[in-house]
Amino acid sequence: MSTAWFIANKYIILTSIPWGVLTILILPIASSATLFHKLSETQKNVAEDLSRNEQRRLTRLIKEKSRATLFMLTLQISIIIFVALISLGNESSFVQQHIHTISKFVVCALVFSLYSLIPVLLGVKEVIDFEGLIKTRKTLNKRKKSALSKLGK
Repeated sequence: MSTAWFIANKYIILTSIPWGVLTILILPIASSATLFHKLSETQKNVAEDLSRNEQRRLTRLIKEKSRATLFMLTLQISIIIFVALISLGNESSFVQQHIHTISKFVVCALVFSLYSLIPVLLGVKEVIDFEGLIKTRKTLNKRKKSALSKLGK
């Protein structure tokens, strides 16, 4: 324990953590978590309004999108951890020797993480639109049934 404290005390500088950058990178994580939640919620909310064939296709699509969303979420968390670790070890001689390469890699990772926000937000919009479409279809089917029952009387 004391060895870990000594190493942390010698090589880690908490003031070097780019808190602003890490805060900005939480936005893609929150959006990915929202998409993952919406996907699982969609399967529960609209399953009874679909045919068996549609349910089967929807289940497969949701499983694929959930897997991709979890991958993106894991990648975004890894980027944040990487940026935090690099900034914590800023005084290390290895980091100082390779600062240009590490900086380029960190900038690319940050751009990728922020760019990944676009497909995630489009995925959330797609899920919301799909739920709206199913609810509209359900309402139209109810109206049609009601009109047919009125004609039958």
